[in-house]
Amino acid sequence: SSNERSFSQKLDDMTTTAMVKSKLLANQSTHGLAINVDTINSTVSLRGDVTTAEEKQLAEKIAENTDDVREVDNLLKVKPKS
Repeated sequence: SSNERSFSQKLDDMTTTAMVKSKLLANQSTHGLAINVDTINSTVSLRGDVTTAEEKQLAEKIAENTDDVREVDNLLKVKPKS
């Protein structure tokens, strides 16, 4: 079917996921966060919990500024540390 991802698209997505993850790890403000990164057809989904709205926004910006990312689906939940 036409919505089957090709092998090269899957490979690109895996590469994109790895790049986003490493950029999040490299960033001082997001490196400690448990952010799940998933890429399907160049759309990156971010899932997990962050402690502030700023972290959520920053993670989205980092993903958006990664090569080959077409769209970012930011599903991060803001849960302040108690």
